[in-house]
This record gives sequence, C-alpha cells and structure tokens, in this order.
Amino acid sequence: MRRHAKLVSSLALCLVAGVALLTFLANNLRCGRAPPAMQSAPRAKRKILFVNSYHEGYPWSDGITQGVLQALHLGRSPISGTQFEGDASNVSLRIFYMDTKRNDSEEFGRAVAARAKAEIDSWKPDVVICSDDNAVKYLIVPYFKGSTLPFVFCGVNWDASVYGFPWPNVTGMVEVSLIPDMLKLIQAHAKGVRVGLLGARNESNLKEIEAYRTTFHVELAEVALVDNLHDWKQRFLALQKSVNMLILAPPSFLAAGEDNRARHTEAEQFVLENTRIPTGSVEDWIAPYSLVCFAKKASEQGEWAGQTALRILHGTPPSEIPITMNQQATIYLNMPLAKRLGFRFPVELIEKAVLLNGQEP
Repeated sequence: MRRHAKLVSSLALCLVAGVALLTFLANNLRCGRAPPAMQSAPRAKRKILFVNSYHEGYPWSDGITQGVLQALHLGRSPISGTQFEGDASNVSLRIFYMDTKRNDSEEFGRAVAARAKAEIDSWKPDVVICSDDNAVKYLIVPYFKGSTLPFVFCGVNWDASVYGFPWPNVTGMVEVSLIPDMLKLIQAHAKGVRVGLLGARNESNLKEIEAYRTTFHVELAEVALVDNLHDWKQRFLALQKSVNMLILAPPSFLAAGEDNRARHTEAEQFVLENTRIPTGSVEDWIAPYSLVCFAKKASEQGEWAGQTALRILHGTPPSEIPITMNQQATIYLNMPLAKRLGFRFPVELIEKAVLLNGQEP
C-alpha cells in the first residue's frame, strides 16, 4: 500500500512538471519568443576590410570613407580604433590606412602593403575594398592574382586595364575627371587657347596629365608640378602671365599636417588677390582656389564600393559585376573670384551649381 502511494505521488509530480513546461512553452510562443533551448545563436557578422591608399584627414579619402560607411549602414563613430560594427547590414568593417600620399616612395608602398596583407591573413575578411591606385598597385596586383578572395576597388584613375583587370575575383569603379565640360566653361572667359596645369608632384597627378592628353586630347602648353605651398604660389603667379586658362590639379600638400586649415586660408586669400585668368578644378576640396569646379564625388566611389561589397556577400561573384566609372558631378562656382574678375555665369548654370562665397564647399 505504501509502495502504491509513492508511485501515485511520483506520477503526480511528473504531471505537474509537464503541465508547467507546456505552459512555459505556450507563453513564450504566444509572445513571439522561442524558449532558450529553441533560440538560434546570433548570426556572425561578415567581415569587410577597407584598405585606403591615403590617410584620414585627406579630403578625397574622407569622402570615399563616408560613402562606404553610408552604404554599409554604419555610423561615423568607430567602435574601437578604425573598426565599425553594423547591425542593419550585419557587417564588421575595419579600415587600414596606407598613408602613401604623405609617404610616396616605392619602398614605403611595398612595406605598408605587406602589413595590409598580414592584416588580411590574420583577420580573414570576406571581402576587401581598396580605394585609389596605390592599394591596387602594391596590394592586389602582387598578392592576390588568382585568389578566391573578392576585391572591390574604387578611385583607380582612368584605366583599370593597366593592372590587368578584370580578374575573376576583382571588380571596381574607375575614376575619371569631368575635364571637357570644365574646360568648355572656362574657355568661354579666356582670351586665348593656351592651357596650363598646376598641382602637386605625385603619381595621381602625373596619371591625370597623361589622361588629359591621350583621352581628351587636351593640349597643355605648360605643366608645373611642385612639392610645397611656397613653390605653388610662385608658379601660380608665373602661369598667370604665360597661359590663358589654368587647370588646378590637387595640391595634396595643402591637405597634410596639423596646420592645414591655416594653409587653406592662405591659399584662398592668395588666389583671390592674384588670379588674372580663368581657372578650373575637378575635386570639390580645391573648389575655393578656382573660378569653377566640376567635382567628382568621392562619396559616389565609396557608396558604389560598399554596395558592391554587400552584393558579393549576398552571393553575386565579382566576375558578374562589370567594372564601371563615375558619372556624378557637383558644379561649384567661386562667386567672390568671379566678381573680382568681372565674370558673369549663365543663369541656368547658377541655378544648378553650388555657389561659393568664401567658404569651404
């Protein structure tokens, strides 16, 4: 009889426990939650490494970076150092700055690319974005031909075929200058046909000059490439007398160092006081130094690269994404400089342009 009572008691306890378990499951399912044992583990974030040829603080690089962050739905504040985490896009982004604008030797380029390669080997990203030529030249070409790791480049000047692309694991956006439209506008205000060019002495500007001549058949009567602001000012003055219109290629030394704001102000005041001929540029950060600027959008390059990286993560191979080129432009008109020179722009141009009034674009 005692044994029977124990059996009944055990059965009752099991029944109570079963009812409790069923109630718990029902409540969780009713609230749209799976119980702990049924909940799936959080999906691991996919990794994207962004290898930037230049340095943080260089306007063109910063524009590309902003475009990448926007495309990947990432905030502008890193979680730590140069790492960003995104829940909406489920990606983890790291940025590796090569700093080859301020350190432009071949030796430095190869050495920093080796460090980027080590970062890839250790972190094992799912996709790598590379901006501008040096990341392609020093990292992708020597280390990843025939690799299965997908690469997306942007900011490569004019022609990607010089690096042997396309490759099955590489796609990208080529960067071209909107020089014909800009020259057409400043030529309307010029007193002759002689075109000069002034900029910093670096590989990017050398490539630009070659492309102007070969792609657009621009006859450059004089070219001056310099290494510092002092020499830039001297050549600017000389070119005012020897050519009829002047292309201002990026003076990268104005964007480097802690005192860059002071140098910007100095350069802006200098061109306002000393410009005598129509001048033009094709990058927004140097629009304050020129009469007109048909600016390539760095953010367009970054947004396309970020969106393409996401396409690859979602299953589209790079070989199915054609290499493309930038198409968007922002027109800047320097109104204080135009007033000083006595130039009047067409109303239809003013209506679609950004008007500079002594401020940065």
